[in-house]
Parts: sequence; structure tokens; C-alpha cells
Amino acid sequence: MLDSTTTMFLFFGAMVASQIIGRKALNTLTPEQKLALMESSPKIPWTLIFIAVAYGVQSWLSGRFGHSATFLGGFMLVLMCGLLLSYFLMFRRFQKLGLPASYLRTFMIGQSIVLLALVVMFWSSYSSIRDIDATTQKLLNETTR
Repeated sequence: MLDSTTTMFLFFGAMVASQIIGRKALNTLTPEQKLALMESSPKIPWTLIFIAVAYGVQSWLSGRFGHSATFLGGFMLVLMCGLLLSYFLMFRRFQKLGLPASYLRTFMIGQSIVLLALVVMFWSSYSSIRDIDATTQKLLNETTR
């Protein structure tokens, strides 16, 4: 199992790689395509708002009921589903703009790298918390005997 520091650096490295891939893909577009892409972007950052709300709910639940693998697993599932929906909607918007298939493919590869790194980071955290939960439960069982 990877430790949290390693997975955090892996995630940040994936974000940097995604940015590099995205910039290279952007350089393949014509000025008109770049303008259409900029004009089609949402005025409100819905994905960031979703992430902030999901994190806020998860933090509130963890603070109220304690940290557990169940809450972290549920948070991971909600976050992954939300991000996949966001990527799907973004991809559809890009398709409607008539952007080249090579741009779409390269852009989505970059996004997939970040999503994969996020899954690895959360899985590592989930595994650690699950192990802590199991150890805590075992200690509670031994002390109540």
C-alpha cells in the first residue's frame, strides 16, 4: 500500500502532466477553435462548486460522526461520479463545437490521468482508514470482554 505522501505527490504529478498534455493539445487548435472553446466555457465553475459542497458535507459528517472508512468511501464514490459526469458533459460540449478528434482524445487522456491518480490517492486513504477502523474495533472487542 502506498503512503499518503507518495499518493499526494503522485496526484500533483498527474495534475502537472495533465496541464502539459492539455497545453500541447490546445496548441493544435486554430485561433477560431480556441475562441469557440473559450466562449463555450461555463461562466460558473460548477465542478469546483460540486467538489466544495461534497467536501463540506463529508467534513461535516466526519466531524459529527467521526472519521470512518464508510464516510470516506461514500465521499469517494460521490466525488468520482460527479467528476465523471463533469468530464462527460465537457466532452459533449467539445464535440458540439466541432473540435478535432485528436484534440478531444488528447484532452481526455490528460483528464483521465488526473482521475486515475485521484482514485489511487483516495484508495490509499480509504485502505488506511479501513485498517484503523478494524484495529479500533478489535481493541474495543477485547476491552469489553
